[in-house]
Formats: sequence, C-alpha cells, structure tokens
Amino acid sequence: MMWEMPLFPYGRFVIDAPAAPDEVRDRLRTAVTPRNRSALGNPEAPFTGTVDTNSFELRPVLGYRNSFAPIARGSFASGVAGTRIEGRLRMLWPVAIFMAIWLAGAAAFLVVALVVAFRDPSRWWVPLVAVAFFAFGYGLMALSFLFEARRMRSDLERLLVSGVPATDLRRSDWSWLSDLRLRGAEPPERRFNRVFLGIYFLAAALTLFAWERTVTACSKDQYQRPDEFSCPSDSRIALTWALGAILIATGFASRFALRRRIRRAYIPLVVVVVAVGAVAAWLITHHPRWGVPR
Repeated sequence: MMWEMPLFPYGRFVIDAPAAPDEVRDRLRTAVTPRNRSALGNPEAPFTGTVDTNSFELRPVLGYRNSFAPIARGSFASGVAGTRIEGRLRMLWPVAIFMAIWLAGAAAFLVVALVVAFRDPSRWWVPLVAVAFFAFGYGLMALSFLFEARRMRSDLERLLVSGVPATDLRRSDWSWLSDLRLRGAEPPERRFNRVFLGIYFLAAALTLFAWERTVTACSKDQYQRPDEFSCPSDSRIALTWALGAILIATGFASRFALRRRIRRAYIPLVVVVVAVGAVAAWLITHHPRWGVPR
C-alpha cells in the first residue's frame, strides 16, 4: 500500500485476486451492509457501503467511534491472472474540513506562543503547550486513520485473495473504553468500577479547579513582571498539567484493567487517583495571595 500524507492521511492500494470479476463482486457484496445508522450494530458485515458492477465504496463497521476511519473507493476489472482491484483510502470530507480548522487554529496558537516566549523568556513553556495541542490533533487523526486503513486493506486481501468468509474477518471493538456501567461484569468488577468512578470524578473536579485557580491567578501583565507581583511559579503550573495527564492515563488504565480483569491493579489505581485528588486539594488550599504587589 502506498501512503501519502502531505497534510491529511491518504492511501492507495492494488490487490490482485485469483478470481473472476463476478466472483470478486459477489464476495464484496457478502461483506457489505447498506449504509445506515443500524449498520454500526451489525455483527456480521465488516463493511458498510455500496458495490456496483465494477466499482465499490466501503467504510469499516466498527465496534467503537472513530471519525477518522477511512472510506475506500475503488474499482475492479479483469487482470492477468484474475481480477485487479484498485482503491483509494481517504477521510470523510466533513472530518477533513474540521481537522483543517483545528490544525490552522493550533498553528496560529503556536505562532502567538512563540511571540509570547520571545518577549518573556520566563514563559518558555507556552510554546510547548501549543506544540502539544497541534501534535495531539494531528497524531490522533493520523494514527486513527492508519490503524483502520491497514486493517481494512488486510481484510480486503483476506476476503478477495484468500477467500476468507466475511463473518471471519477481524473486528475492532473498543466499546469497552466507554462502558461505564458494566452491567454484565462480575461483582468484583462492578464494585471496583463504582468506587473508582466516584473517586475519579471527585479528583477530576478538584484538579480542574486547581488548574483554573492557578493559571488565572494573575493577569498577563502581572505574569510578565514576576519581581513586582506574586504569581504561581512555572513548576506549580506544570504540576497542574501533570495531574491532568495522570488522571487521563489512569482512566484508560482502569478500563483496560476491568476488561482484562487484572484485579491486582484495582487498589493501586484507586491509590493513584486519591493521591491526585489530594495534591489538587493541597494546591487549592495552600497558596499565598496571588496577583498582589510583593
């Protein structure tokens, strides 16, 4: 498969199947369900879309939400030893437009951050935040697209070249990441889930409040005159960001531990969240008066 990524991910592929075009068309149709909202819940068909006489338009049916999943458009015709299938993979246009706006905003934020850091070297960390903002959006888009694009290409090869039944193709199921109720789980998992989520949301609220109290403690002019005004240090601001990052990582870890039933990880995960909440509470209650002359 050939990948092109000047700004947005895009791919092309060619598959040579040892079967006649009519058979290729029939195999594709067995793997495709009509495009509608209920297709996301179809447990059999790996793709949704349309298959015409010598062309197709497919999108993978996923067990989770991925707006960056590719759409494949292609055609097939008689080849040297069977049928040649040629296709292109790209994102949906509404998603591409949204990401163009996101990345343009992130680039503008980076330019402003560089100007701020140039004028005030003590704000050296601001461009790092801007770079992280841009990298997060672009990385999420590229990795989400490439992950499903490679799987889609592999599934088409297995379906059209190896003759694997459509029902045996691999499915991506990430619904467990958003399954907060765990109705079908065992009692230990349900108990841990209730305790963890209760503590987690409390710690998240404390962390968000600590972050808001810290980053808005002083005006821009006051931050630029640290010798004259009492303002939070860079290390304190960085700590609030670190607490948020730890909470996000712990949230994903808890879902993974519940899915794999790694019960030895339950108590450490709760301890980490309690510690984050305690540090956030300390940041809220222990600080000098900020934004006042020294």
